[in-house]
Amino acid sequence: MDYEGQLQPTAIEKSEHIEVNGVPAKRTLMAGWDGTNIQDVNVDTSGNIITSGSMPIPEHDEMVLAYTDGNLTSVTYKKSSVTVATKTLTYTDGNLTKVVVA
Repeated sequence: MDYEGQLQPTAIEKSEHIEVNGVPAKRTLMAGWDGTNIQDVNVDTSGNIITSGSMPIPEHDEMVLAYTDGNLTSVTYKKSSVTVATKTLTYTDGNLTKVVVA
C-alpha cells in the first residue's frame, strides 16, 4: 500500500491497514455492549454477522414482504427466484410476540 504525504505511518499504523480487493481498509474490532460486558461480534466464513440464538439468513437477492392488517407477517428471502428462507412474525393484541425462521 502506498502512502502519500510528508508524515509516514509507523509500523503499528501500517499493520492496522489491509487491502481488500484492491481497496485500502482499516482493521477494526467489532464489539457490542450487553448492559454488563463488552461482547465480541462474530462473523461467518462469508463475513456475515452471526447473532446468537438465531438462524442466519442465507445469501439472497430478493425479499418479499407480506402484511396482515397493517402488520408485517412474513418475509420470504429468495435467491434467483428460489425461496431460501422464510421469517414468520406472530402478533398478539397488536404486539410482536414471536419470530420463526425456517
